[in-house]
Amino acid sequence: MGKNVATLIPDEGSIIVPQMLFMRKDASEQTKTLAKELFGKNIQRFFSQLGALMPVIEDIPLPAEIKNNKKFYWKDWKWFEAISNVQ
Repeated sequence: MGKNVATLIPDEGSIIVPQMLFMRKDASEQTKTLAKELFGKNIQRFFSQLGALMPVIEDIPLPAEIKNNKKFYWKDWKWFEAISNVQ
């Protein structure tokens, strides 16, 4: 794995921002394949090791930042909508 990207979490903490992918139900096979790759184990493991993504696949280890008790903030979706000005 390359060493050209790193994640720095400030001591004050950071906000967890959900990443979602929306596809039409008649999406092409290429689109479905790309989505599976983007949200698959290899990518999840890569970003988890960088500390840049919280994995949603159970057997992918949490980032070291979580294990080292860094502060991550997430209350619920209503809270997220309020701080992000989602209408």
